[in-house]
Amino acid sequence: MAARHPDIDPLRRRLLLSSLGAAGVMLAGRVCGADLAGRDRPLEFGVVPYLPTARLLTIFEPLRAHFAASFQRPIALSTAPDFKSFQRRALDGEYDLYFIGPGPGWQVHRDRHHLVLVVAKAILRIYLVVAQGGTIRQLTDLRGKMVATIDPLTVTAQVTAALLQGNGLEPGRDVMLRTEKTPFNAVQAVALGEVAAAACPDVAWPDLPDELRSRLQIIYRSEGLPGGMLMMRPAADLPTPEAIRKAIFDFDASTAGRIFAKESGQLGFDLPDMQQLAVLERFLPETRRVMSQP
Repeated sequence: MAARHPDIDPLRRRLLLSSLGAAGVMLAGRVCGADLAGRDRPLEFGVVPYLPTARLLTIFEPLRAHFAASFQRPIALSTAPDFKSFQRRALDGEYDLYFIGPGPGWQVHRDRHHLVLVVAKAILRIYLVVAQGGTIRQLTDLRGKMVATIDPLTVTAQVTAALLQGNGLEPGRDVMLRTEKTPFNAVQAVALGEVAAAACPDVAWPDLPDELRSRLQIIYRSEGLPGGMLMMRPAADLPTPEAIRKAIFDFDASTAGRIFAKESGQLGFDLPDMQQLAVLERFLPETRRVMSQP
């Protein structure tokens, strides 16, 4: 499918122009007087909305700036209002580079042949959390209750549904599911007493306020799964995969990269092992089903 590159929206333009630095100002000046097509246009760098937008863009800004300096090219950083919107943009080729969750990323790899450049070192686990000292102590206590999760597109939601089914709790019949925009919203609903439990990817857990975490307890941890992926769409006007990987690993080794590894929850990046990533095939049918819906 041909990539679509709409005009840069105001948020993207602010992020692009405000943090390019001295070299970036010269680049931006050149771009303003040039055709944005081909190698002169800013590269679109997307980040899946696994954290609140302001926090997410703050964390990923140093990586964006490193890419801009490495490639001597403006980089526009953006996210999307929700997981499904982000997935649609990735499938439609609107991002040149993007960081995405494992299940959705595997769909774009399989259905659009986008390249998995690197994979987060952090192994992904899904937590099920309940109120500290509450009445929910085991999964079977959730019968007749409500569980908050995030978008059905995510591995978090799909692992949670399979977990409930495996314990004799059919979603929609024995337990109700409530979809929240972010992991923070999901676990906050537990603290507010609006739901009995919530699913939360472990990568989002450390970023929660200490006060909120202190009111919760984890009653289930999933098996380890491959973590987030940094991917690229195939295109002749992009840096080579080797150049992008070098930039990523150079960033990993820097002070800014070490801070990013901790704050993002990704712990840095490794080369992908495609055989190991094939375990994500089990999420592909549900991911495709969700994306086929309006």
